[in-house]
Amino acid sequence: TCGGWLATIDYYQSLGEKNFSCTAINSQNVNATDGFTGDIIKVFKEMVACADTKFKSAMKAAKPGEKACMLVTPDLFEAYKSYLIDKYPTIPDMLYYNMSGEFCAKIGCAGQYRMEGALLWDGIWIKCMDSWDVCTAEMGINHTRALLTLPRNLAIGVDVKGQSIYGGIGMKIYQNTENPKEAGKLSGSLDYRLGTGILFKDFIVNSSIVY
Repeated sequence: TCGGWLATIDYYQSLGEKNFSCTAINSQNVNATDGFTGDIIKVFKEMVACADTKFKSAMKAAKPGEKACMLVTPDLFEAYKSYLIDKYPTIPDMLYYNMSGEFCAKIGCAGQYRMEGALLWDGIWIKCMDSWDVCTAEMGINHTRALLTLPRNLAIGVDVKGQSIYGGIGMKIYQNTENPKEAGKLSGSLDYRLGTGILFKDFIVNSSIVY
């Protein structure tokens, strides 16, 4: 994701495209010492407000298994967890990850649809993207980001040449005969090109700040 979707999203943000430049996250609610310190529900509402009419309509029409997703940095996810804990102090912490029953009804989720590191808000999955912190750490920066989109809108493509079997992907099968511990073991390698892309630019809202 470091050099793929995020690079593309940041490019459109640099061009000033409206839905890639939502101001829900800004210098008023983020600082270099503490990260996000603002009102997390206000951020979520502003993200939805930044979506165009077609995107809002698609989110409302989504089937239970196709709910919109808001991918967020860990500081935003922790802020939402804290909000839920403050709002529902008598509910065990484990239920914030395994949502069902009364708690699920209160926050509007469907108990049969679950994923790790995710919570629901107003019919939108809030997914913690720990990998984003790995990316920014490698670049020596910090950032806070929220990215609202629909399932399958962030695409991955694989390019394999249309040649004869195995040749098209440069497949090689080999044995490491110099290492006795690898005796009898077959290993393989192949070559292909992998690319990322955004299928529908109108179905994305991005808000981010680097510090």
